[in-house]
Amino acid sequence: MARNIRIQNFGPITESGELGISSVMVFCGQQGSGKSTIAKLISTCSWIEKALARKEISPKDLTAKSFRERYCGYHYLSNFFKEGKTYIRYQGERVDILYKDDDLTVLEKDGDDYHMPQIMYVPAERNFMVAVEQAEKIRNLPPALLTLQQVFKKALNAGDYKIPIDGFSVHHDKLNKITWLHGMDYRLRLHEAASGLQSVIPLVVVSTYLSMMVERGESHEMSSEELDVLQREVNTILEDTKLNEALRRILIERMNRRYKNECFLNIVEEPEQNLFPLSQKDVLHQLLAVYNENPFNGLIITTHSPYIIDELSLAVKAGSVLEKGHGKNVEEKIEEVVPIVSCLAAGHLSIYEIRDDGSVVRLPDYEGIPSDENYLNMSLMDSNARFNQLLVIEDGIKN
Repeated sequence: MARNIRIQNFGPITESGELGISSVMVFCGQQGSGKSTIAKLISTCSWIEKALARKEISPKDLTAKSFRERYCGYHYLSNFFKEGKTYIRYQGERVDILYKDDDLTVLEKDGDDYHMPQIMYVPAERNFMVAVEQAEKIRNLPPALLTLQQVFKKALNAGDYKIPIDGFSVHHDKLNKITWLHGMDYRLRLHEAASGLQSVIPLVVVSTYLSMMVERGESHEMSSEELDVLQREVNTILEDTKLNEALRRILIERMNRRYKNECFLNIVEEPEQNLFPLSQKDVLHQLLAVYNENPFNGLIITTHSPYIIDELSLAVKAGSVLEKGHGKNVEEKIEEVVPIVSCLAAGHLSIYEIRDDGSVVRLPDYEGIPSDENYLNMSLMDSNARFNQLLVIEDGIKN
């Protein structure tokens, strides 16, 4: 079932139109244009949808005030609402959420095809967690950053991780509570590493860890309230004399599915942050490889980088070539250009550009490959054009 969102008069966004939420979704535009605003709203609505499906909350818990202050407040979006003007419509697989005229309407839907997602929002401020030792002890950290910090610590305690840049790896010394970055013939404490590595390490470690958790079918750690709800539901099923044993097993299995994450929705702000272009490419390939591990995974990216857009185009083209001809020779040739694990199917990618007037447009594509006509590529073209102007002036001086 398709998901989509429409946003009007919310923060810098004036009119988004109806945005189809594709498997891989990219937002590009100038700083402050609203890229992260849309990504955060999708994250918020996806989390509400999941919480309703798990029965952690009910529609009666959702009011216009709680939506604004609690749920959107998690991402510091509460002040983005414009009285009487803001319109948000999220149509998911299990819920429709409508915020209109300062009122909220929530409609639950039947959705057997819904796959419970592990949702992770990776904010741009992530390098702060590595640059400052014991950052978790600092008060009033943004909630999304605090959540990332908590998952990062769990991930480090779970094992070692390879970083897709220059052969680096990360090892956590549990005894001394020190995390080391290993190079070819040396090691550093994380806060001593370069800024690009400080940005990449939390992103790669957390993404890898959560993907492994999903693939292993590990349930999340339930709260006491969740355990109470689960026990009551099990008792209700067992005590229902109208049910035979087969139906009881089916209902209990369906109920248990609510507490298992079946896919991974990874939402990443600026994966290119502080990185050399070649390293941007390697990190993107890692994110795409994680995405490709499960057919129901999702990946949302905000970016300022034309290199990210170009590399996504290559991933789609590689996926198209791979689909036309398999075999060892074909795969080896593709692997020399784009890692096979990072290839993208043509229909999985959509790229949206936020304009200066707050409107949102989807980049046109040809056979799934996005158009070159976007703000990021035009900025490169502009520098080339101005260089040519200087050459003309220089020729005029010589003559």
